[in-house]
Amino acid sequence: MPKRRITVNILTAAVIASVCAYTFANPQSVNYTLASTAVCLLILSDLFSGFENRSTRAKDVMPVAVMCTCASAGRVLFSFIPQIQPVTVIIMVMGVCFGGYTGFITGALSALISNMILGQGPWTIWQMLGWGMTGLICGMLKNRKISDNIFFMAVLSFVMAFIYGLITDTWTISFISQDGLSTGLILGVYSASMLFNFIHGAGNIVFCLLLYKPLKAKLIRIRNKYGVNE
Repeated sequence: MPKRRITVNILTAAVIASVCAYTFANPQSVNYTLASTAVCLLILSDLFSGFENRSTRAKDVMPVAVMCTCASAGRVLFSFIPQIQPVTVIIMVMGVCFGGYTGFITGALSALISNMILGQGPWTIWQMLGWGMTGLICGMLKNRKISDNIFFMAVLSFVMAFIYGLITDTWTISFISQDGLSTGLILGVYSASMLFNFIHGAGNIVFCLLLYKPLKAKLIRIRNKYGVNE
């Protein structure tokens, strides 16, 4: 990793730590919505700049554009079924095939683009972060044998639904915590979302079993044939 990128990461982490420290030190005077939004935007900015600062070629961007379109279209197409959509699995495959940054960009842009139809709002950046982190985490499996195990990936897709829910529920908590945070509020929000996360995870397993292997094979072929890589 270049020294400049390391410096940016350290500065971003320092600013986030400062915001969090101030928030916890002054719980009665802090607007939790603004504080959490600031942290979310800082994380997104850092990861977007990491992708932007790479020596990216046009052919490296093409798979991202195509799969963002597919993920967004899939989300809109299945929007009449709550929590059921192929977005998470498509993002996972992109992370596994092309690495963490590409997976992150695919996830973040898929949320942004699909919300142009489904509706933008303050929740958009949290959805961008949630699906972006899905791609980033799965990027750690790039070129690893375990990513060929469809049953492992199906279980991982189920887990990813809860990680996505954990991130997006953080926005819900910050939005309704105008009178201050409490353990009851936090547990209440996370408990209420469990059923939705479970449905999301179950849908992910189905899409993973149907799409993961053929989609991964196609993308690996494109990566190797055209030299698309991180």
